[in-house]
Amino acid sequence: MSEVSDFPPIMTAVQAAEFLSVHPEYLRQMVRDGRVPAHKIPGGRGWRFLRDELVDWIREQPSERSARSENANKD
Repeated sequence: MSEVSDFPPIMTAVQAAEFLSVHPEYLRQMVRDGRVPAHKIPGGRGWRFLRDELVDWIREQPSERSARSENANKD
């Protein structure tokens, strides 16, 4: 398993997808939906992802455990 520091501070979509353990096309869909932080390159078609923003974004996501707890409390 790779460490956070193994990834560059500014990543391409392919690198960010590897970092997040998702398929690159799924990451692109998440960007189009506005669900993940990304930066459009001026004058270009590509997106760039800041490693530290992705780390913060991951930390902000509800964990699977908390989601299960919330669902259990609804019953």
